[in-house]
Amino acid sequence: MIDLDWGKDWSPLEDGSGIQAELDRELHPKHPLHAARPRAVGRCMLCDDVVALVAKDLGDTELAVIHLTWSGRSEKPARDGTAWPYFERMTRDDFINRFLRRGEHL
Repeated sequence: MIDLDWGKDWSPLEDGSGIQAELDRELHPKHPLHAARPRAVGRCMLCDDVVALVAKDLGDTELAVIHLTWSGRSEKPARDGTAWPYFERMTRDDFINRFLRRGEHL
């Protein structure tokens, strides 16, 4: 869990959340985030965006905002490299500024 002021549009997730299970299902072995094993820690209450901790280096983490498709299955990345679920990797400060303060969505 990360300590944040989630505001009114985002909410922290409890361990064992069904959202984590859906994220795990949707990440195809060829998805760029699959090997990073993202751990969902929060969700947007207005859309299908989740924020996850992503291991970057030993002991170092970054965040990824991931737009779940709720398809219940993984999808191979397209030939042009587009991967679903769509995502953006970012720092904690970027997440706070863009998603918590300015209300952005993927």
